[in-house]
Amino acid sequence: MHDIDSTWYQYRGYQPFKGQEVKSLYKDVLIKEQMIAARVEPSIKAKPKGEKHDSGKSRVDLLEPEFLIAMGEVLKHGADKYSINNWQVVDDFKSRYKAAALRHLLAYMDGELIDKDSGCEHLAMAATNLMFLHWGEKNEAELS
Repeated sequence: MHDIDSTWYQYRGYQPFKGQEVKSLYKDVLIKEQMIAARVEPSIKAKPKGEKHDSGKSRVDLLEPEFLIAMGEVLKHGADKYSINNWQVVDDFKSRYKAAALRHLLAYMDGELIDKDSGCEHLAMAATNLMFLHWGEKNEAELS
């Protein structure tokens, strides 16, 4: 291993693996260096840009995360107090959730930010009730 190839390796800090020939290692290193060099050469064409046909679709990425978390707290409170998704099987669904949404909105308009019973924000409570109503409109057959 005291030929020109081994000196070249040692200069660059490479050591052949046990049983690997110096010439084989030189070839591997040379190929790697050529690949690295090829990435910066201007003659290399860039990959074409990918396509994603999502124009006109809902922009849920624009929803305010803290508000969604606050609604999640409301849903957690309801699941702990009653049961998970209990809200979907409440009798007189529409009138009860309209009334609940309005109560929370009026409490907020009266200056009360936090619901005393749940500890959740009134606006999040109102929005959650509106979400229930939205679901009810889409799933009216299940409510009957």
